[in-house]
Amino acid sequence: MLELTEAVGRLKENFHKQKLTELIALSKSYGRIAAFDIPSPIDVPNFSKSAMDGYALFAEDTMAAKQEKPITLSVIASVYAGDDPSSINATRNTCVRITTGAKIPQGYNAVVKQENTANDDDKQIAVFTSVVPGENYIKKGEDLVTGELIIQAGTIIDSEIIGTLAAVGLTKLNVFKRIRVGLIATGSELLSPGEELTVGKVYNSTVYTLASYIERYNGTIIFQEKCPDDPVRFSQILKQYAGKFDVVLTTGGVSIGDKDFLPQGIKELGAEEIFHFIKMKPGTPVMASRWQDTIILSLSGNPFASLINFHLFYWPLLAYFFQNEQFLLKEYDAEIASGYREKSKLTRYTRAKLNNGKVILPAKKKHLTTGSYDCIVVQPANKELGPNCFVKTYLLPR
Repeated sequence: MLELTEAVGRLKENFHKQKLTELIALSKSYGRIAAFDIPSPIDVPNFSKSAMDGYALFAEDTMAAKQEKPITLSVIASVYAGDDPSSINATRNTCVRITTGAKIPQGYNAVVKQENTANDDDKQIAVFTSVVPGENYIKKGEDLVTGELIIQAGTIIDSEIIGTLAAVGLTKLNVFKRIRVGLIATGSELLSPGEELTVGKVYNSTVYTLASYIERYNGTIIFQEKCPDDPVRFSQILKQYAGKFDVVLTTGGVSIGDKDFLPQGIKELGAEEIFHFIKMKPGTPVMASRWQDTIILSLSGNPFASLINFHLFYWPLLAYFFQNEQFLLKEYDAEIASGYREKSKLTRYTRAKLNNGKVILPAKKKHLTTGSYDCIVVQPANKELGPNCFVKTYLLPR
């Protein structure tokens, strides 16, 4: 059996990087990945503007201004945000009334705050403090200059980036296409939610969890199928969707029981096995195969074990596909506050809960996953876990 790191390495060696792109609306780009570098097409701001309500003036005219001995300037105009002040002739010992964000007339080099002035009429003001050139003055291109890089290719678009791209006037951008994923839940015992629950049957639940993770993180579900314990039907499903997916995730049928047909189904399909069985617990019989430049990642049938398989293999695969390590699970060392796990012959991956930076191991083992845990703890082989132990911890995406 392979170690986890070697298995992940083999998986990536048999996969491909995303090269396909699409042009989408800026308003729909949150969470998507920029396909190309994006430089600014304009200066931001594209004119020098006031940072305050006050008066635009020559800073040199205020050098002698004091609270007890203000200087007096002539007010020659008012400029509001959105106005074009190009007709204003700025001369020494004059000023213009200006509001926040308004364009500063050519020539003036500073703004004095309104609260540091007084005026008895609209023609003159008294200035009670000196200002220096550039004070309360936002220069053209202070945030971005034309050609300056806004984001690099491979960047995940977030809310602030969307705002910046809007600030330079962009309405569309090129992003990498989402990873295309197929889901197959195997097992003749499976029912879809909503069907009548009969003797010996269980509801198909795991693929719903997987689908929600995939679609939240740059993935598109191409198909979601149930497959009975039948290798022929398994092959039919994959051939039906051939060429339409990058990855197929399957659940169940990978161990050595009488109904574990996946290895046979993979062989009949003509796929090339990458690995089968990993030194890990739970989810030891996880299997990966290559078929037509795509990956078939076959997870355990146990709900919790399948999610452990998913988290440890899918996120590295996604990071490789998009060449972006932000998709990897966040890893750090954490101290166990409470709980206990006996030794295991294989490296065990245990669900846990973080509380103030410390790990709480649940007292009760459950096969069905719940929202009560938010991380996975790595328990090395032949080592028990208990309070005060420090363990490698993977924080799960939420």
